[in-house]
Amino acid sequence: MLAHPIYTLQALLGPLKVRSVHAKKVGSYPRVPFDELWVELDADKCSGTIYASFNSVRVAWFIDIYGTEGIIKVNLVNETLVQLKLRPITTLDRGWDSLQQASQLLLSTAQNGVFKLSGRWVWGMRHACALLRKACSMMKHLRSP
Repeated sequence: MLAHPIYTLQALLGPLKVRSVHAKKVGSYPRVPFDELWVELDADKCSGTIYASFNSVRVAWFIDIYGTEGIIKVNLVNETLVQLKLRPITTLDRGWDSLQQASQLLLSTAQNGVFKLSGRWVWGMRHACALLRKACSMMKHLRSP
């Protein structure tokens, strides 16, 4: 359950140090000892979190990468990606930021639809890897002066 996101973050961030791991049994599936998992990892100049839930009413797999110039949020279930750049914290900026996040989700979802309709859709790890390559590209852009 956890190996792929860790390898993914390691490929994006470099060598990782585990800060904390939290696992909890909430559901009633007898074969599963833990169904909620939260991992915090550190790299050189950024950190990342992995959250996986197999107990909620919908499966949730998220990778969040926190850097000095922004945040990248990858939803591996919906296969969407959102980049949150550094911004001021005024009310107007928060409103504008919300609109930008919504437009990024809409664009990412629309791209998924176009790929599906055109027959170029590859569900699963291949598409997740493409999302993560895009996240890598964004990280390089965020780190540039």
